Amino acid sequence: MRVSAGARVVVDAFKQEIKARKLRGVLVTETGCSGRCDLEPLVQVLRDGEAPTLYYHIDAEKARRMSSNTSKVVRSSRSGS
Repeated sequence: MRVSAGARVVVDAFKQEIKARKLRGVLVTETGCSGRCDLEPLVQVLRDGEAPTLYYHIDAEKARRMSSNTSKVVRSSRSGS
C-alpha cells in the first residue's frame, strides 16, 4: 500500500512519541484510503466509552501534541493503491 498526503511522517511521529514517552495502552494503526483525500492525513482517536473523534490535516507536530494524551487508540488514514 502506498502512503501519501504526508501520512508517513504523522505515523512516524506518533510512534516516536509513544516510544519516547514509554506510553502503554496506545495503538497506532494504518488504514487504506478513506475517500477524503482533501482532508488527509486523517487521525481517528478512540477512547473507551466515548464516540470516535476524527482529526484532519494532521502533521507531525500536531501528532506529537496529541501524543501527550495517553489513554487513546489512534488510527491514521492513508491513501492506498
